[in-house]
Amino acid sequence: MNFLGKKIGPIVVIGLVSMIVIVFVFSAGYDSNFGRSPGIAGKVNGDTITGPEFNRVVERQLNFYRSMGQIPDPLLSRIRQNVFQELVRQKLVLQEANRLGMIPSRESIREEIRNLEYFKTDGKFDVTKYTELLKVNKLSPAEFEGQISDNLAVQNFYNYIRSRVKVDREEVKEQFLIENNKRQVKYVFIGSSAAKRDVSVSEDEIKKYLEDPAKFNLAKSDFERRKASEFKNKKFDQVKLEVARELVASEKIEELRKANEALAERVSAKLNGGSDRSVEALLKPYQLSVAKSPMLSELTQYVPGIGEIPELSKDAFDSNSDLSRGKTKLYRSAGSYVVAHLISKESPNLNNFDKEFNKIANDLINRKQRFIVQKKLDGMSKAAKIVKNDQYFEGV
Repeated sequence: MNFLGKKIGPIVVIGLVSMIVIVFVFSAGYDSNFGRSPGIAGKVNGDTITGPEFNRVVERQLNFYRSMGQIPDPLLSRIRQNVFQELVRQKLVLQEANRLGMIPSRESIREEIRNLEYFKTDGKFDVTKYTELLKVNKLSPAEFEGQISDNLAVQNFYNYIRSRVKVDREEVKEQFLIENNKRQVKYVFIGSSAAKRDVSVSEDEIKKYLEDPAKFNLAKSDFERRKASEFKNKKFDQVKLEVARELVASEKIEELRKANEALAERVSAKLNGGSDRSVEALLKPYQLSVAKSPMLSELTQYVPGIGEIPELSKDAFDSNSDLSRGKTKLYRSAGSYVVAHLISKESPNLNNFDKEFNKIANDLINRKQRFIVQKKLDGMSKAAKIVKNDQYFEGV
């Protein structure tokens, strides 16, 4: 799918091609002085990645992250590196499409352009609008048609890969059985600072903390963050000792770890397949509670409220594991703890197989397609001659 979209300033043409988003930029951009090749960010087998192209794609990524807050320097460096790698991938795909003779005809290029809504007036292709929009972007028709040709060549490449991917009924059935064999657990998630109330903090430590101007400001910031919930209708002076106490406790890393582990073990001793009343009573002072997971399949990697705990997912489907046998199990993950108990099993219903066949078959084809493309790109990347202009990456 191709479209011509308006942004703040010049118009940017973006071709969305199957799994890879290819960004073509036709507006003016800033260049770095590159002694050997001014305005070149890199080359892939002799094909140029221009400075303006690279910088504009980086800027698009930065705008996305800016919308979520400040961008730390390590992330800025990673963005620039990732953009370069993606542009390299795009060049490689296009080169492979051209090697396989997937160059579109002039008529298919013209048809694609005629179908772009941004060049239409009253539903019909408008030559005047087409010419004016290209002129605004300092593009000749030949240059624009060249970019459309590249888009179509890459589309042809992905269509070619997809046409070669096959799945049979038994393969789809196996996937159906995996996806529809499900489990559900109830759990308690104990974060890395959950048991800070159990860490010993003296009055002198609290007093010393609040006497430090920088830490006093941290305490005020923490109060501001919580005043709409835990400290609703309270003033800072009323709760500053409590806030400071928690912040001091959070700095005692080893003591806090031991307190969290002790709490997790207490929860583990109480959580079972029955009532959660005694567990909830234990958790209330810590502002924690028992929760239920969604139904999980063997393919589930990320569990909302828990995160990624491969061992839990494995145990849920292993008939010999303690979890599957009805026992409560404690899992440790990156300083946090999850106490889990299996509460529900759901077996596949083969009566639904035909109804889900097309969706599962399509998912399998897409997965195989991604695998084939990635494997091909890995091979092309290793064999490619890739030159990077380090001046576009200095100071990041």
